[in-house]
Amino acid sequence: MKIIILGAGGIGSLVGALLSKDNDVLLVGNKAHTDEIKKNGLQITGCIDKSFKIKADTKINKIEDNTLIILTTKAVDNEKSINQIKNLIKKIH
Repeated sequence: MKIIILGAGGIGSLVGALLSKDNDVLLVGNKAHTDEIKKNGLQITGCIDKSFKIKADTKINKIEDNTLIILTTKAVDNEKSINQIKNLIKKIH
């Protein structure tokens, strides 16, 4: 399944990492974080000590059919984040 995690902070990155085992996941977050993920993978420490190879970018360029989008931004950023992608989401009839 294709999954986009919109808001690759602590929660979004962890959820994306765990889902990436069996799914095609894209993390969308800030430039510094996504650049680090692209360069070194996503490092999760604590209960899980593992590095994940996962796609990351600062924006969503395309949303394919049957893509699950998980919003993990802070509440104050929800509206802004949704407005940035609403034109990429196809209407379902």
